[in-house]
Amino acid sequence: MFCIQSDYRLCVVQDVADSCKTGAATDIIFGLALGYKSAIIPCIVIAVCIFVSFTLAHMFGIACAALGMLTTLSTGNSSLRRSLLCSLAVW
Repeated sequence: MFCIQSDYRLCVVQDVADSCKTGAATDIIFGLALGYKSAIIPCIVIAVCIFVSFTLAHMFGIACAALGMLTTLSTGNSSLRRSLLCSLAVW
């Protein structure tokens, strides 16, 4: 696989194109792997937020953290900093 190191997105596109050469099944599996790869960090962040909020205030802390994350989701701003500030503002 040849990748141009200056642009990561082009490298990923070339990897997907290379996986298409062997068949449709490998292309589907490679696409799923890329999707799962992009979901790892948000899952870890949500798990840490739940753990910290439960450690600090038990079920009330989880409710406040969930409320902060849901308000961020409803406003359309997906930055992690704003989500954490909204959940901490309830405290």
